[in-house]
Amino acid sequence: MHPKFNPTQILRTIGEQELGYTLYDFAAEFAVLGYLEITRELVGLVNKYAPLYRETAQDLFKPLWLIWDMTGIWPGGEQAHVQRSANSRNEESNKGMREEISELAEQYETSSWENAGFKEKGEQVYDETRLRSCLRKLREFTEDENEWDYTNVDATTGYVAMSKSATLLKILENAAVLRKQGGSRAGEGLPEIDEIMGWVAKRLHANQMITYLTKSAKVWELLKDGALAKAIGVKEEKVQELGQKVIETFKRRYENGVQRSGMWGISVEEVVQIIEHNSINEAPKSFWNEMYGVEEEKEGSKDGDEGRPLTSILKDPLPRNDIAALEDRLNISLPNDYKDFLEATNGMGESWGGFIVEPPLFAASEISFNLLMDIYNDEQWPTVGTPLEIGSADINHVWLLPPPKVKEIVSMYLNQRGLSVKIKTLIENAVTSWAGSVREFENLEWCVMTWASGGAADMRAYPSFKAYLVYKAEASESEGIGIDNPERVCFSYSCR
Repeated sequence: MHPKFNPTQILRTIGEQELGYTLYDFAAEFAVLGYLEITRELVGLVNKYAPLYRETAQDLFKPLWLIWDMTGIWPGGEQAHVQRSANSRNEESNKGMREEISELAEQYETSSWENAGFKEKGEQVYDETRLRSCLRKLREFTEDENEWDYTNVDATTGYVAMSKSATLLKILENAAVLRKQGGSRAGEGLPEIDEIMGWVAKRLHANQMITYLTKSAKVWELLKDGALAKAIGVKEEKVQELGQKVIETFKRRYENGVQRSGMWGISVEEVVQIIEHNSINEAPKSFWNEMYGVEEEKEGSKDGDEGRPLTSILKDPLPRNDIAALEDRLNISLPNDYKDFLEATNGMGESWGGFIVEPPLFAASEISFNLLMDIYNDEQWPTVGTPLEIGSADINHVWLLPPPKVKEIVSMYLNQRGLSVKIKTLIENAVTSWAGSVREFENLEWCVMTWASGGAADMRAYPSFKAYLVYKAEASESEGIGIDNPERVCFSYSCR
């Protein structure tokens, strides 16, 4: 079993950007393990099946150019992206691929020094003095000054974990340079390369560790021959087997399009029951207990403190005559799938979202139009208008967009006069992935939009209320990710 690899989730991924990011995440990890042929095949899939997306994702795939240049073996179609990048940055110089990659490596190297806290050019040198300096910096992250095994991971995200990853990279680079210069043995009190690689292996899942590794030409000299795979202790057959499954899954998704969830074939009430079942199991309970310090449920209570669902997130059904009264109050005709929801439960508490909780959905008495006016005014982008707010908590909002607004937005996307063939293709691909087909997109009526404001601003749209519920149900099936289970972040650990 590989907790990180979820074929169903990949097959159901809608956006090309999200799909490409997931593919690169696997490709980069296979690469740092030294399984470059698997990485080449994955990158080749993107170039073949999603060339327009690939043109917009240059920065994501650029770190791997270092290893392709080093080995001289490139994924199909990848060299064209290097030349395109070189031409776009300086059309007059007619710069070649080698110069482009050399400049890229220099940029990454300078950035890695700065990430490790060495801002001045005079500090950015490779020698025993700098190696010892980096080790002292790493020591600052641990309470035990005599402990060389600085592998404690503070978090999968966060500045401290990033700083530790950057410092560890510079230690590995310095050690590699010293060995290449003829120092096969470490200096007094200095760790050997194998020992340092062991530190990396223990915290490969930490924030930016893999990213920093892929951006180092000096470290690629070690990684391409399997030094990290050896340090982790992966089994060849397990990595190869997983690699083929990953390749086949992404190829299937690209060739066949988005796989619609089987939950589309069941009733709204059944989807709601799945959301509740998954939201009160042990994984989310553990999350809420950890977040809020609650160790047990309140006896006789359906809801715990902070609005956490403990025994149920559902409410009593809303009678049909009350649904009709709601429509009269709002002076609209609600979509059938939303009325089915109210007949199953008059609102819903916070549900498990796989990583954090999803906002609650209102009871009928709380539903109202969001009267905040659109401030942003740009003719190139449609605005939300006056949505029906059906749920919210803190910075999170859930809206139903009425048919007139939906038709307005649909028509803006389908009006392709003056657009290039590339842009038209991108729009049609996005529409098909999201709505199922261009025809289904044309016939949309009520849609759901979620909005999270603040520093973590995020807006998502769903082609119907049932589509939103299916998303919630699928998200609730996940037990979450985190530092407590590194195998969910790095498949390497499940290949031992």
